Amino acid sequence: MPNITVDAWVDFGCPWSRISLTELHRVTPQVDHPVAVNFHSLRLDPDSPADYGKTTIENLCDHLSIDVAQAEEMLRVVIDAGARVGLHFDFHRARGGNSLDAHRLLHLAARSQCQNDFAQSVFTAHFEEGLLISDHGVLSSIASKAGLARNEVERLLGSDEFARDVLNDEATAKGNGIERTPHFILNGEVVRVGVQYADDWHETLRQVVASAQ
Repeated sequence: MPNITVDAWVDFGCPWSRISLTELHRVTPQVDHPVAVNFHSLRLDPDSPADYGKTTIENLCDHLSIDVAQAEEMLRVVIDAGARVGLHFDFHRARGGNSLDAHRLLHLAARSQCQNDFAQSVFTAHFEEGLLISDHGVLSSIASKAGLARNEVERLLGSDEFARDVLNDEATAKGNGIERTPHFILNGEVVRVGVQYADDWHETLRQVVASAQ
């Protein structure tokens, strides 16, 4: 049987994307068939500024006119879901901003087959370390540690390379009715939307293997 291909539409500001991808890569070594994940960009807020100047908690309080305790309660479901799979989310540190440049680097990472390493590092920087993922210094450090050549990273960040690819991904998503992240399509047929845990992935991959036999 050929590889199982997973087309994944994700955004770096989406905690459910982080959880689902972590669980997918936890499960794939247990599958008898190779699983190839192709990342696609889908920014939830493409018009956002480079830096909101606020943490997620602060932004939520201002946007909804609620207090910190109420914002924390709203985000508790995400924190608990992350803890369930060994991931930490610190919304008192996470800072919002435009993820275009991070997505451009995600496309560059495909050339070196290190998209997952890069993506997971961006998620960690954003959700745990409070680093601004629109900052070129932050992105350069993350990309280099993930295995990308620093000269290629700096060249990309100084240009608009892969910007069109990001926009094309988003246009493809819109054309196919994909409106939120995460969104997964396996072997071009099996669709899964929203957060996916290990049990979900086991069942989905079993179905894909069975349908191909």
